[in-house]
Amino acid sequence: MSNDVVFNDLLHTVNSVLSNKFEGKLLNQSELQLAEKFRRLPSLERHLFSKIFFRKHSWIKLHSMNYDSIAENLKPLLKSLVEKKFLLDIHSLETDLETILECLSSPQLKQLASEFKVKESSGQNIKRRLIKLCNTKSFFAPSLTLRDKVSKKAKALMEDQYKVVDDVFNTFYFFMFINTMFSYHQGFDDHRDVSWLHYVISIRKTPSFRCSRTVNLFSSREDLFEYFRVQDSIFKSSEFCQKKDYDKALKCLEPIPILQNNIACCQASHLRRYSVGYAHVQLKEKELEIKLKQKQYSYATKIAEDILDSGFHLGKMYERICINLMSHLKDPETALNFLNQGLKDESVGLHIKLGLCERAKSIIAKCESLKTSENLLKEFPTLLTFAEDYKIVNIRKIKIKARRISIDEFSHKKEIRPYVYQKADQSMLFCSVEDYVLEYFKERGYSNGGHFEGRILFILFFLLCWDIIYDDKNVDNVFLSPTQLFPLDWKTPYFISNRQKFLEIRFSELLSMNRISELIAINYEKLALMYGMHSTAQELQHLCKAMGSEVLVAILKTMLKNCSIGGFPDLLLWNDSTCKYIEVKGPGDSLSHKQIIWLTDLNKLGCDACVCNVEV
Repeated sequence: MSNDVVFNDLLHTVNSVLSNKFEGKLLNQSELQLAEKFRRLPSLERHLFSKIFFRKHSWIKLHSMNYDSIAENLKPLLKSLVEKKFLLDIHSLETDLETILECLSSPQLKQLASEFKVKESSGQNIKRRLIKLCNTKSFFAPSLTLRDKVSKKAKALMEDQYKVVDDVFNTFYFFMFINTMFSYHQGFDDHRDVSWLHYVISIRKTPSFRCSRTVNLFSSREDLFEYFRVQDSIFKSSEFCQKKDYDKALKCLEPIPILQNNIACCQASHLRRYSVGYAHVQLKEKELEIKLKQKQYSYATKIAEDILDSGFHLGKMYERICINLMSHLKDPETALNFLNQGLKDESVGLHIKLGLCERAKSIIAKCESLKTSENLLKEFPTLLTFAEDYKIVNIRKIKIKARRISIDEFSHKKEIRPYVYQKADQSMLFCSVEDYVLEYFKERGYSNGGHFEGRILFILFFLLCWDIIYDDKNVDNVFLSPTQLFPLDWKTPYFISNRQKFLEIRFSELLSMNRISELIAINYEKLALMYGMHSTAQELQHLCKAMGSEVLVAILKTMLKNCSIGGFPDLLLWNDSTCKYIEVKGPGDSLSHKQIIWLTDLNKLGCDACVCNVEV
């Protein structure tokens, strides 16, 4: 087998899709024929095509193809791939003038401009003037003739260039999408292009697990392709949003479907995100984001209501609707109705409910004469009682003073560290606000620690429950693709329910510190290969001892219950006997609802948890 990783990735993708008993059965005849045609290509041609495919889908100059490991002279291989209709050769096409000009280098454009007396210096201006010149009709020199002359001269100047045939590219891109579909919701959602797909497939350090699938997610090819179309549309729309071109971003989303409230009922609960229904909800979310950017608040509110009615229970929509109604549409009565619904909705997360509580109190305080029925207003005191346990005033606060330098002095640097910490030996450390607090407490008895945030919970849980996560043969439909890093029910309520018995046994085992140390030693290398580690196994064992086994188990259970590591304190500091959890806030910064929840829960467990306000 070839050692060329890129070639193996594409070949592996084709083979995986063809052997896929679910999505692979939905491929049409032309896709199957192209896959088989690729497999029958001579080895060197397959290598070369794979290299070109994983580059940007555009015309590629021959001189930029530095593939000496394949062949010193690539022209015979390229010619063969053109004949077999895998590649296009720009010289063999009746290419339009605009495309030809795009393929010329700056010196070539200037030479062409000189030939046709175009007095421009920049490449873009030269292209515009030449096209305008060719489109200008003249009785003595018909524009068609001039266009032919410009095209002929431009082609003579142009060097050899090749591009993957559009239909071929789209088919292989579709194959890669199918093969990596179940990695999209595992932390890489914003990078859905070919290079990202290549990265996902080329992961060679994925954990060892058994793929076990019994559920067919797509009942027809139309459903599969619609899911693919929607995901691709969202990615393209995001690119235009980054450029603040919202009209084009909206156009990428067309046609925007009408949401139905029963689309995903047939899917296994943790797999609903891979249904066509959920894809349509994502499309609507993107439309909502754009409409808010365009300040079309009334329209955006209607979209958010449609999403709520879809049956996917996205709690953040309640908050979005209430912000629009209160801040932009000045309709506090309707806002209160939605707040009431959100607070009663059991699917809404605690952190979102805390935000809804604050908004409800604000509306009631500001609007003395609401037309809202008395019954609705009477319900709110009862609905808001749970928030009493999560007040900022109940969280312990400490303040430290810091020296801060002017950011302007370091504006030329990519990484700005505006805080200066003077160590006990009088040396100066330029650092972030979190590192400042870290150093402060290291000199006050906490010799170990780091700026971990929620990552430390992920690390400890996977070290202590690796076999339950990856080796358990009693949970189907959580590992559907070899490119996955995590089970598909991770960070969902179904993770616990799918492994209830195994987790209960493990948590009882973890009350023994010896068992904790043993599991960390057994699983450390496995996690290090997949995730990368900044702490040694011994440091993590020391940390667990400082936390205490009962507290550690309680924190891991809280993490699973919340389905999130978000909001966990920035810093975790420890010494031989104690552990400190610190959320760091610089000037003007405030606690989020997730952070309030974590700090409150940690204090309930008897942990030394606080917020550290850094003043300058």
